Amino acid sequence: WATSIFRQYLLGRHFLIESDHQPLSWLSQVKDTNRKLLRWSLELQEFDYEV
Repeated sequence: WATSIFRQYLLGRHFLIESDHQPLSWLSQVKDTNRKLLRWSLELQEFDYEV
């Protein structure tokens, strides 16, 4: 994950994630998910980002 490598630069800043990977935008909207997707979602919640 790039967020773990660049964590110190990303925390406290708004940033844009540009991707052609549609499930990435879907991840923030889904309610019921499996454990792996839930873990990814929880890790991304600490950042201020837009997809």
